[in-house]
Amino acid sequence: MEQRLINSMFRLLGGKKYGIIAVPGDPFVRPARARLIWANNTAQAVQNLGLEALLAADVQSVPVKFESLQGLSSIRRMVTETYNVPATYDMRGIYDMPSKIAKLSPGQWALDYDIPRSVFPYCGLLHTRHPVVLSRALKAGIPCVYEDHDEDHNNAFKKLPELVRAHQNLRVIVAITEAVRERLIKIGIPKDRTIVLDSGVNSQSLVRYKGEATQIRKSLLERGFDHIVVYSGGLQIERGIRHLLNAAVALPKSLFVLFGGNSGDQSLWRSAVVDCALPNVVVPGYVPQRHLLPFQQAADVLVMTREHDERAAITSPLKFFEYLAAGSPIVAASLPAVERYGNANLAAAFYNPANPETLPAILSAVMADFPWRPDGYAHNISLAHEFTWEQRQIALFRQLVS
Repeated sequence: MEQRLINSMFRLLGGKKYGIIAVPGDPFVRPARARLIWANNTAQAVQNLGLEALLAADVQSVPVKFESLQGLSSIRRMVTETYNVPATYDMRGIYDMPSKIAKLSPGQWALDYDIPRSVFPYCGLLHTRHPVVLSRALKAGIPCVYEDHDEDHNNAFKKLPELVRAHQNLRVIVAITEAVRERLIKIGIPKDRTIVLDSGVNSQSLVRYKGEATQIRKSLLERGFDHIVVYSGGLQIERGIRHLLNAAVALPKSLFVLFGGNSGDQSLWRSAVVDCALPNVVVPGYVPQRHLLPFQQAADVLVMTREHDERAAITSPLKFFEYLAAGSPIVAASLPAVERYGNANLAAAFYNPANPETLPAILSAVMADFPWRPDGYAHNISLAHEFTWEQRQIALFRQLVS
């Protein structure tokens, strides 16, 4: 069945490549940027499924010369180290002419000249998260997939219904959550042109690191703690990091390890840890995914917090599916995108982010009910297999060729 699907995609592409552009100005790699996790994992998933993928991104901000074989190899190595993908897809650099020469607003040169010249001619289909790139690709006659993650550039673009009416080549619009799909339908996008696809999980997250995880547990628990609580992801205030610090106050025998974030957010929470005198909280900062996985597998519980705000309804957290792959028990904020797994027989529990004072008790209950296992909990890992980036692409391909 899947091979017939791939053959149909070959015919759709017409001998060209499956092109991917997130947002002009995005580089190939930058830590703590979920959009680039999406871009590189989508490209690798397409390549893994047997099609040729092309990822176009900005190269002026990377510290090596993209034009040389050595520079391209360096960028591939940086992508592999950061996102834990082999980066076997085609990479095309996007440039922006200096304003003193082009006299154009930032990004305009890339949209008017560089992308149409160095990307469009090689694509049999373009998958993008940027509406202006979408508009230009459709005018060039390229079949397109548009993906909406409720970012500012998605919401600011008012001509999407017009593009849908004018271009049958706008094959599918992907909404990251049901709430986003409802917004799209409300502005006039036909239901049959939209699908909801959850965030994916890198297949490499399913690799077990039993030895490393055991050593990590031994090292951390020797500090006098009984349990290890791991958070990984963004450290912005809306991620609910304050919920974690309050839980750490209530659970002094549990070590809270907070991975991720940019340098500013890391500094904010390190200062808060000092101000609150929390010896059981550490903020190591950003760690490449390959090195993060053993810590996730060493955890007694993986926690996904979120402030109670209106954007919680449109959040499809990458980390939830990565946590499933780790096999460790999970405590997650009850968000529409993940609360439907509450009856999935998982080693997991949910807390109401409107009542974060319940988090310590729920953490304690999960650690008591689901003691740490070197091999993880099978139901969690099994569910993660359904949400790899490859499975996400297969679901999209089915829509494209139906």
